[in-house]
Amino acid sequence: MRITAIALAALAATTLVTAGPARADPQSDAEQLRRQVSDLDGSWDSLTPQQRNQRIAGLQQQITQVDLETRNGPRDQLAQVDAILLPSIIHLADLVGKAQTPPTSSCIFPACLPGL
Repeated sequence: MRITAIALAALAATTLVTAGPARADPQSDAEQLRRQVSDLDGSWDSLTPQQRNQRIAGLQQQITQVDLETRNGPRDQLAQVDAILLPSIIHLADLVGKAQTPPTSSCIFPACLPGL
């Protein structure tokens, strides 16, 4: 849980940094990231923990890069990219938590209990 919090804090902190010149189409980069995060989620069970972690790390770097590319761009472009990027960050954060949860752990939350 602590590792997850640290990873999410680092990811959130890097999205606040400003960067140099923007590339041609951060919106298409954000769409590609969204697809890659969804692909990771869809292929989760067929990947080893090491493969999952590698893909998560790569996606975190890509999310940061796309975010940095849009910081100096037009506000309308920033809003469009953020509309794609923010849900992708949340989806990736869920996968980070999933990666850190042992498959045999028992759930302690009431929503996990049968009949509730």
